[in-house]
Amino acid sequence: MDIANSQLLRFDVGFDYRVYDSDQEKYSSTNRNRTGISKNNDFTLSNLGFYAKANYDSFEMLRLFIGVRYDTFGGGIPIF
Repeated sequence: MDIANSQLLRFDVGFDYRVYDSDQEKYSSTNRNRTGISKNNDFTLSNLGFYAKANYDSFEMLRLFIGVRYDTFGGGIPIF
């Protein structure tokens, strides 16, 4: 019997953090030359998540698991 597979109940916990930063610019042009910025969209989105999971190996062919996850979102979008 393998020692790593002898545990019937296992727990996993963790978190992840992501930041999305975007900058989109639209230019006015004259004769295919940029003359100025007509639109500037700059925004940031952040995501923080926490999770927990429990596995229960009752039989060799059956694994039961339950989990929960909580996410928060934040960021800023400019108002035109």
